[in-house]
Amino acid sequence: MHFSRWIEGGRWPRAIALTVALWAIGSTQAVSAAQRIVLLYGPMRAPISVAELSDFARTGELSPALSGYLGLANQEPEKVREHLTKSVQVKAVLLDRVLNHQLGERLLRQVGRGLRTPSGERNEQALRAALVLSASDDDEIHLMEILENYPAESLEVDLAEMSRLYRKLQFLERLNL
Repeated sequence: MHFSRWIEGGRWPRAIALTVALWAIGSTQAVSAAQRIVLLYGPMRAPISVAELSDFARTGELSPALSGYLGLANQEPEKVREHLTKSVQVKAVLLDRVLNHQLGERLLRQVGRGLRTPSGERNEQALRAALVLSASDDDEIHLMEILENYPAESLEVDLAEMSRLYRKLQFLERLNL
């Protein structure tokens, strides 16, 4: 069979997909989404599960632990919930391009001040992956979705930076022009 017929017959795209799938299955380092978040506010460090924060974002119901943490941090639960759930419209393809440009790298560093891995290592790559994955299905992102898609076992969220984080993400919406 000639190579051109192989491509025209649809075998080429299937071969690429199979190669990528086999590579992903055989990858030695599996990436999982965040399971635990450490809420930061000044010297306070409050661990909470992503599921617990997600339940709060979805239903508005506070767990006793989250209620205590937000109270100690003097944060209004409804304001925190609003920052977690407000969406930003951004096309996934455009987002990927922007985040791989100097402007996007600067934005990732700025967002990374309030949302980061405990070690701070590979934070920009993790943020880039979480942002693009969050926008990939519906061309919109919100902070809770980014937290759920963050490719690290745990991450830290600075409550004092919450509103700034959202404003930084809103910048991406203006790029949709």
